[in-house]
Amino acid sequence: MVTKRLVKKAAVVLLSASGLALLLILIRNIGFREIQHAVGFIHRWQALAIMSFPLLSFAIASLRWKFIIRSAHGDASFLKLLSWEFMGQSVSLIAPSFTVSGQAAKGLLFKKSGVASAVAFGSVGFDAFVRLIAILALTFVLLAIVLIEGADSVQALEALWLVALGCIAALFLWGFLRRGGRISGLLFKFLKLRSGTREEIHELDKILERLLRSRRLVAIAFLISAIGFLWEIAQVAIVLHFLGLPLRALSSIGVYLGMAISGVIPVPAGIGFKEAGGTFAGAHLGIGGLYGLTAILLLRLRDLSTLLAGGILFLRERLRV
Repeated sequence: MVTKRLVKKAAVVLLSASGLALLLILIRNIGFREIQHAVGFIHRWQALAIMSFPLLSFAIASLRWKFIIRSAHGDASFLKLLSWEFMGQSVSLIAPSFTVSGQAAKGLLFKKSGVASAVAFGSVGFDAFVRLIAILALTFVLLAIVLIEGADSVQALEALWLVALGCIAALFLWGFLRRGGRISGLLFKFLKLRSGTREEIHELDKILERLLRSRRLVAIAFLISAIGFLWEIAQVAIVLHFLGLPLRALSSIGVYLGMAISGVIPVPAGIGFKEAGGTFAGAHLGIGGLYGLTAILLLRLRDLSTLLAGGILFLRERLRV
Protein backbone atom coordinates (compact mmCIF):
# COMPACT_ATOMS: atom_id res chain seq x y z
CA MET A 1 0.00 0.00 0.00
CA VAL A 2 1.35 3.40 -1.04
CA THR A 3 1.29 5.73 1.94
CA LYS A 4 1.85 9.48 2.16
CA ARG A 5 5.08 8.86 4.07
CA LEU A 6 6.37 6.52 1.36
CA VAL A 7 5.60 9.10 -1.33
CA LYS A 8 7.54 11.74 0.64
CA LYS A 9 10.54 9.45 1.00
CA ALA A 10 10.46 8.63 -2.72
CA ALA A 11 10.30 12.36 -3.55
CA VAL A 12 13.30 13.07 -1.32
CA VAL A 13 15.32 10.26 -2.92
CA LEU A 14 14.41 11.47 -6.42
CA LEU A 15 15.27 15.09 -5.60
CA SER A 16 18.53 14.06 -3.94
CA ALA A 17 19.53 12.02 -6.99
CA SER A 18 18.62 14.99 -9.21
CA GLY A 19 20.75 17.32 -7.08
CA LEU A 20 23.73 14.97 -7.22
CA ALA A 21 23.35 14.61 -11.00
CA LEU A 22 23.14 18.41 -11.30
CA LEU A 23 26.37 18.79 -9.32
CA LEU A 24 28.19 16.25 -11.52
CA ILE A 25 26.98 18.03 -14.66
CA LEU A 26 28.24 21.36 -13.30
CA ILE A 27 31.65 19.91 -12.49
CA ARG A 28 31.88 18.28 -15.92
CA ASN A 29 30.88 21.44 -17.80
CA ILE A 30 33.24 23.72 -15.88
CA GLY A 31 36.03 21.15 -15.78
CA PHE A 32 37.30 19.04 -12.91
CA ARG A 33 40.94 19.92 -13.63
CA GLU A 34 40.14 23.64 -13.64
CA ILE A 35 38.37 23.34 -10.29
CA GLN A 36 41.27 21.31 -8.90
CA HIS A 37 43.70 23.98 -10.10
CA ALA A 38 41.66 26.76 -8.44
CA VAL A 39 41.48 24.82 -5.17
CA GLY A 40 45.27 24.46 -5.33
CA PHE A 41 45.59 28.17 -4.51
CA ILE A 42 43.99 27.58 -1.11
CA HIS A 43 46.51 27.26 1.73
CA ARG A 44 46.03 24.79 4.55
CA TRP A 45 45.35 27.53 7.08
CA GLN A 46 42.64 28.95 4.78
CA ALA A 47 40.91 25.55 4.58
CA LEU A 48 41.02 25.33 8.39
CA ALA A 49 39.62 28.86 8.62
CA ILE A 50 36.67 27.87 6.42
CA MET A 51 36.06 24.81 8.59
CA SER A 52 35.97 27.08 11.65
CA PHE A 53 33.27 29.38 10.23
CA PRO A 54 30.40 27.42 11.87
CA LEU A 55 31.84 28.14 15.32
CA LEU A 56 31.05 31.85 15.01
CA SER A 57 27.74 31.17 13.21
CA PHE A 58 26.51 28.89 15.99
CA ALA A 59 27.91 31.18 18.69
CA ILE A 60 25.71 33.98 17.30
CA ALA A 61 22.71 31.62 17.20
CA SER A 62 23.43 30.46 20.76
CA LEU A 63 23.56 34.06 21.98
CA ARG A 64 20.11 34.71 20.51
CA TRP A 65 18.77 31.49 22.03
CA LYS A 66 20.29 32.45 25.40
CA PHE A 67 18.35 35.75 25.46
CA ILE A 68 15.14 33.93 24.54
CA ILE A 69 15.60 31.26 27.22
CA ARG A 70 16.23 33.90 29.86
CA SER A 71 12.99 35.66 28.92
CA ALA A 72 11.18 32.31 29.15
CA HIS A 73 12.50 31.93 32.72
CA GLY A 74 14.70 29.00 31.71
CA ASP A 75 18.40 28.48 32.18
CA ALA A 76 21.23 26.87 30.21
CA SER A 77 24.93 27.67 29.90
CA PHE A 78 26.22 29.24 26.70
CA LEU A 79 28.54 26.29 26.03
CA LYS A 80 25.62 23.87 26.39
CA LEU A 81 23.59 25.87 23.89
CA LEU A 82 26.56 25.99 21.53
CA SER A 83 26.95 22.20 21.65
CA TRP A 84 23.20 21.74 21.02
CA GLU A 85 23.44 24.10 18.03
CA PHE A 86 26.20 21.94 16.53
CA MET A 87 24.19 18.78 17.18
CA GLY A 88 20.98 20.24 15.80
CA GLN A 89 22.64 21.63 12.68
CA SER A 90 24.36 18.30 12.00
CA VAL A 91 20.93 16.65 12.04
CA SER A 92 19.59 19.35 9.69
CA LEU A 93 22.37 18.64 7.19
CA ILE A 94 21.50 14.96 7.03
CA ALA A 95 17.70 15.26 7.11
CA PRO A 96 15.72 17.06 4.38
CA SER A 97 15.17 20.72 5.24
CA PHE A 98 11.37 20.59 5.40
CA THR A 99 11.37 18.09 8.29
CA VAL A 100 13.06 20.69 10.59
CA SER A 101 14.58 17.73 12.41
CA GLY A 102 17.44 19.88 13.68
CA GLN A 103 15.05 22.13 15.60
CA ALA A 104 13.31 19.10 17.10
CA ALA A 105 16.70 17.70 18.15
CA LYS A 106 17.60 20.98 19.90
CA GLY A 107 14.29 21.00 21.75
CA LEU A 108 14.68 17.39 22.87
CA LEU A 109 18.27 17.98 24.04
CA PHE A 110 17.16 21.03 26.03
CA LYS A 111 14.24 19.14 27.53
CA LYS A 112 16.57 16.28 28.45
CA SER A 113 18.60 18.72 30.58
CA GLY A 114 15.66 18.94 32.97
CA VAL A 115 13.63 21.96 31.89
CA ALA A 116 9.89 21.92 31.21
CA SER A 117 8.76 20.89 27.73
CA ALA A 118 7.04 24.25 27.24
CA VAL A 119 10.28 26.17 27.92
CA ALA A 120 12.40 23.84 25.76
CA PHE A 121 10.20 23.76 22.67
CA GLY A 122 8.80 27.26 23.17
CA SER A 123 12.28 28.81 23.11
CA VAL A 124 13.33 26.70 20.10
CA GLY A 125 10.16 27.56 18.18
CA PHE A 126 10.33 31.27 18.95
CA ASP A 127 14.03 31.32 18.00
CA ALA A 128 13.31 29.63 14.66
CA PHE A 129 10.40 31.90 13.74
CA VAL A 130 12.18 35.15 14.63
CA ARG A 131 15.16 34.05 12.55
CA LEU A 132 12.87 33.10 9.66
CA ILE A 133 11.16 36.50 9.66
CA ALA A 134 14.48 38.36 9.88
CA ILE A 135 15.97 36.35 7.01
CA LEU A 136 12.84 36.83 4.89
CA ALA A 137 12.92 40.62 5.27
CA LEU A 138 16.70 40.93 4.79
CA THR A 139 16.72 38.59 1.78
CA PHE A 140 14.26 40.81 -0.07
CA VAL A 141 16.32 43.90 0.79
CA LEU A 142 19.57 42.34 -0.47
CA LEU A 143 17.87 40.92 -3.54
CA ALA A 144 16.71 44.43 -4.37
CA ILE A 145 20.29 45.71 -3.96
CA VAL A 146 21.55 43.06 -6.37
CA LEU A 147 18.87 43.97 -8.91
CA ILE A 148 19.60 47.70 -8.64
CA GLU A 149 23.38 47.36 -8.87
CA GLY A 150 23.71 44.30 -11.06
CA ALA A 151 21.06 44.67 -13.76
CA ASP A 152 20.71 47.88 -15.76
CA SER A 153 17.30 46.90 -17.11
CA VAL A 154 15.73 46.81 -13.68
CA GLN A 155 14.61 50.16 -12.36
CA ALA A 156 15.17 51.23 -8.78
CA LEU A 157 11.41 51.64 -8.31
CA GLU A 158 10.82 47.97 -9.16
CA ALA A 159 13.46 46.95 -6.64
CA LEU A 160 11.84 49.12 -3.99
CA TRP A 161 8.56 47.33 -4.68
CA LEU A 162 10.45 44.09 -4.04
CA VAL A 163 11.67 45.41 -0.68
CA ALA A 164 8.15 46.50 0.20
CA LEU A 165 6.82 43.06 -0.75
CA GLY A 166 9.39 41.38 1.49
CA CYS A 167 8.61 43.64 4.44
CA ILE A 168 4.86 43.14 3.97
CA ALA A 169 5.35 39.36 3.84
CA ALA A 170 7.46 39.46 7.00
CA LEU A 171 4.92 41.65 8.82
CA PHE A 172 2.04 39.44 7.68
CA LEU A 173 3.87 36.34 8.91
CA TRP A 174 4.65 38.05 12.21
CA GLY A 175 1.04 39.11 12.66
CA PHE A 176 -0.14 35.59 11.86
CA LEU A 177 2.21 34.02 14.38
CA ARG A 178 1.33 36.49 17.14
CA ARG A 179 -2.22 35.19 17.33
CA GLY A 180 -2.78 32.85 20.23
CA GLY A 181 -2.14 29.19 19.61
CA ARG A 182 -0.62 29.62 16.13
CA ILE A 183 3.04 28.99 17.04
CA SER A 184 2.24 26.14 19.42
CA GLY A 185 0.11 24.52 16.69
CA LEU A 186 2.97 24.82 14.19
CA LEU A 187 5.44 23.44 16.73
CA PHE A 188 3.37 20.31 17.24
CA LYS A 189 2.98 19.90 13.48
CA PHE A 190 6.46 20.63 12.16
CA LEU A 191 8.61 19.47 15.07
CA LYS A 192 6.74 16.16 15.06
CA LEU A 193 5.73 16.56 18.70
CA ARG A 194 3.19 14.25 20.20
CA SER A 195 0.01 15.99 21.26
CA GLY A 196 0.40 16.92 24.89
CA THR A 197 -2.18 17.49 27.57
CA ARG A 198 -4.25 20.66 27.57
CA GLU A 199 -2.19 21.96 30.48
CA GLU A 200 1.09 21.51 28.57
CA ILE A 201 -0.27 23.19 25.45
CA HIS A 202 -1.69 26.02 27.56
CA GLU A 203 1.68 26.49 29.28
CA LEU A 204 3.46 26.55 25.93
CA ASP A 205 1.04 29.21 24.65
CA LYS A 206 1.61 31.30 27.81
CA ILE A 207 5.39 31.24 27.35
CA LEU A 208 5.15 32.12 23.65
CA GLU A 209 2.72 34.95 24.40
CA ARG A 210 5.13 36.33 27.00
CA LEU A 211 8.02 36.19 24.51
CA LEU A 212 6.02 37.82 21.73
CA ARG A 213 4.94 40.71 23.97
CA SER A 214 8.53 41.59 24.85
CA ARG A 215 9.49 44.24 22.29
CA ARG A 216 13.00 44.38 23.72
CA LEU A 217 13.47 40.64 23.21
CA VAL A 218 12.07 40.75 19.67
CA ALA A 219 14.38 43.67 18.79
CA ILE A 220 17.45 41.95 20.27
CA ALA A 221 16.61 38.62 18.57
CA PHE A 222 16.08 40.38 15.23
CA LEU A 223 19.36 42.31 15.58
CA ILE A 224 21.34 39.15 16.42
CA SER A 225 19.68 37.38 13.47
CA ALA A 226 20.76 40.25 11.19
CA ILE A 227 24.35 39.95 12.44
CA GLY A 228 24.27 36.21 11.76
CA PHE A 229 22.84 36.86 8.29
CA LEU A 230 25.62 39.32 7.45
CA TRP A 231 28.22 36.87 8.74
CA GLU A 232 26.90 34.26 6.28
CA ILE A 233 27.49 36.70 3.42
CA ALA A 234 30.92 37.61 4.81
CA GLN A 235 31.90 33.93 4.64
CA VAL A 236 31.24 33.90 0.90
CA ALA A 237 33.28 37.10 0.48
CA ILE A 238 36.21 35.63 2.45
CA VAL A 239 36.29 32.42 0.37
CA LEU A 240 36.14 34.39 -2.90
CA HIS A 241 39.03 36.51 -1.57
CA PHE A 242 40.97 33.31 -0.77
CA LEU A 243 40.56 32.38 -4.46
CA GLY A 244 42.20 35.66 -5.46
CA LEU A 245 39.10 37.65 -6.37
CA PRO A 246 38.70 41.27 -5.20
CA LEU A 247 36.29 41.91 -2.35
CA ARG A 248 32.97 42.95 -3.90
CA ALA A 249 29.86 43.07 -1.77
CA LEU A 250 27.52 42.64 -4.75
CA SER A 251 29.15 39.40 -5.91
CA SER A 252 29.16 37.94 -2.39
CA ILE A 253 25.51 38.84 -1.83
CA GLY A 254 24.54 37.38 -5.21
CA VAL A 255 26.30 34.04 -4.63
CA TYR A 256 24.87 33.80 -1.11
CA LEU A 257 21.31 34.53 -2.26
CA GLY A 258 21.68 32.02 -5.10
CA MET A 259 22.72 29.37 -2.59
CA ALA A 260 20.08 30.33 -0.01
CA ILE A 261 17.14 30.44 -2.39
CA SER A 262 18.12 27.18 -4.13
CA GLY A 263 18.84 25.57 -0.76
CA VAL A 264 15.16 25.54 0.24
CA ILE A 265 14.64 22.49 -1.98
CA PRO A 266 14.13 19.60 0.49
CA VAL A 267 17.26 17.51 -0.04
CA PRO A 268 20.02 16.79 2.51
CA ALA A 269 22.33 19.83 2.74
CA GLY A 270 20.77 21.21 -0.46
CA ILE A 271 23.24 19.06 -2.41
CA GLY A 272 23.60 20.10 -6.03
CA PHE A 273 20.91 22.77 -5.93
CA LYS A 274 22.95 25.16 -3.76
CA GLU A 275 25.91 24.74 -6.11
CA ALA A 276 23.74 25.40 -9.16
CA GLY A 277 22.02 28.45 -7.68
CA GLY A 278 25.21 30.05 -6.40
CA THR A 279 27.16 29.33 -9.59
CA PHE A 280 24.38 30.76 -11.77
CA ALA A 281 24.15 33.92 -9.66
CA GLY A 282 27.93 34.37 -9.60
CA ALA A 283 28.23 33.91 -13.35
CA HIS A 284 25.73 36.74 -13.92
CA LEU A 285 27.57 39.06 -11.54
CA GLY A 286 31.00 38.82 -13.12
CA ILE A 287 32.60 36.09 -10.98
CA GLY A 288 32.52 33.34 -13.57
CA GLY A 289 31.24 29.80 -13.19
CA LEU A 290 34.64 28.38 -12.21
CA TYR A 291 35.21 30.61 -9.20
CA GLY A 292 31.56 30.55 -8.17
CA LEU A 293 31.37 26.74 -8.08
CA THR A 294 34.82 26.40 -6.49
CA ALA A 295 33.87 28.82 -3.71
CA ILE A 296 30.67 26.90 -2.96
CA LEU A 297 32.50 23.57 -2.91
CA LEU A 298 35.04 25.05 -0.49
CA LEU A 299 32.18 26.31 1.69
CA ARG A 300 31.08 22.68 1.95
CA LEU A 301 34.03 22.28 4.33
CA ARG A 302 31.75 23.98 6.87
CA ASP A 303 29.29 21.11 6.54
CA LEU A 304 32.06 18.56 7.10
CA SER A 305 33.27 20.28 10.28
CA THR A 306 29.67 20.62 11.54
CA LEU A 307 28.94 16.94 10.93
CA LEU A 308 32.22 15.94 12.59
CA ALA A 309 31.66 18.14 15.66
CA GLY A 310 27.99 17.18 15.89
CA GLY A 311 28.81 13.49 15.63
CA ILE A 312 31.42 13.72 18.39
CA LEU A 313 29.01 15.62 20.64
CA PHE A 314 26.20 13.10 20.01
CA LEU A 315 28.60 10.26 20.84
CA ARG A 316 29.67 12.04 24.00
CA GLU A 317 26.01 12.54 24.96
CA ARG A 318 25.28 8.88 24.31
CA LEU A 319 28.19 7.70 26.46
CA ARG A 320 26.94 9.80 29.37
CA VAL A 321 23.67 7.87 29.49
